[in-house]
Amino acid sequence: MDTLQVQQNTFATDLKGFTGTTQYYRYHTFLAHYGLNFRDAKPTHTVVYTDGCKFFWDKCGGGAYWLLDKICYEVCPLMIKHQEDFLVLMLTVKDSKAKLKVTNGNSKVLYRNTIEYTDAFPGEYKFYIQPTHIQGQRVPCILLPTEY
Repeated sequence: MDTLQVQQNTFATDLKGFTGTTQYYRYHTFLAHYGLNFRDAKPTHTVVYTDGCKFFWDKCGGGAYWLLDKICYEVCPLMIKHQEDFLVLMLTVKDSKAKLKVTNGNSKVLYRNTIEYTDAFPGEYKFYIQPTHIQGQRVPCILLPTEY
């Protein structure tokens, strides 16, 4: 087994070990400047994510913070547009290409996108996005299914 395969296997095993979260990480976006505030959120548009997501962004291949940007700027606004309180994002990586699909948790597809190149590890990854309250503010929270 080569080094890359060992890294991929270790990553997949470690990712499954996240249950709950010890802290929320904040990501501030500029969507508020475009009038896209999250339902009853305050003017500063904040998204939070969990320990498992932080691990994913940091360790998936060469890093996958590009996915956090996609979620914050393209996926979270769908919660407002479609009046959804729960989204499921599926990321499929194969042959250095990524496909994103977002549903409302049932069969209604709200978003699809293809990323022509990524160094993220091959596989299928699932994320949930739902509102949570942080310091009295309702904000979108990105989490792994095992952290739900």
